[in-house]
Amino acid sequence: MNFKEIFLFKNLDDKDINEIKNFIIVKNLKKEDIVFYEKEEPHYLHLLIEGIARVYKVDNKGNELIIHKFFAPSLIAELANFEKMPYPANCAMESDGIILKIEFEKFKKFLKKGDVLVKKGLL
Repeated sequence: MNFKEIFLFKNLDDKDINEIKNFIIVKNLKKEDIVFYEKEEPHYLHLLIEGIARVYKVDNKGNELIIHKFFAPSLIAELANFEKMPYPANCAMESDGIILKIEFEKFKKFLKKGDVLVKKGLL
């Protein structure tokens, strides 16, 4: 996988790419695989780089109510990480796909190091 092709990392140099690889998990997921559950504590930023994912709730009759569909490339429910709140809904794959699970706290420290956001044109 070429991380430089991913919008979030395209301006990073090889040294920075190698550093972030230490706290990223590449998940190859199948249709209907669960990405996260409602009320789960967020520890990862979920970056959908291939496929489609849906965020949904389940009503008291067991019906799935789709809130939003995400198409690659896209961050999924990143606000839960920034607000330090549990995920407000479930997320499952709508198709086969690939998600990068980025350890949020390590990623925040990485971005603060050496003004990466400003230096790399991310801010």
